[in-house]
Amino acid sequence: MKDIKRLQKENAELLERLKSSNAVIDNAAETIAEWFKTEEDRGDIYLELLGELAPNEDVIRRAEGEGVKFARQCNATNEGMDSGYVYNDGEMYFKHKEDLVKQLRADGVDKNNELSDDFIIAESYENETHYYTEWEDEDDFEYIIKDGKLILIED
Repeated sequence: MKDIKRLQKENAELLERLKSSNAVIDNAAETIAEWFKTEEDRGDIYLELLGELAPNEDVIRRAEGEGVKFARQCNATNEGMDSGYVYNDGEMYFKHKEDLVKQLRADGVDKNNELSDDFIIAESYENETHYYTEWEDEDDFEYIIKDGKLILIED
């Protein structure tokens, strides 16, 4: 019971900050706060839900679905991406660091698997094998979701 009361007190300030952000979050925060008061055994779920209230830009864009444009397509996941790693001057694109590391290892950078991922990334960057970028200009968008699939935009 003390943990529940502590969580309620600690989250009161967070609830106030959520209320000030916008009306949508306001309503969700009030609903969650009310639910939390009546379901004391669900404190952990309450905290998880608070984390879900602030989706990142990719989540919002995917929720919009049809017609959403992306700058590039990840070679590892086939997902659309507006930021990520450019490998060998655009030969490949990777949305996630882990996928870039897999490619570098596949290229024989660390044959004995003795080097850390961070070291491999740093060496690759220093050798100009890859760089990280964010595409923001509308002219950079080369892919679009059409019929639920990511396709290359034809000129």
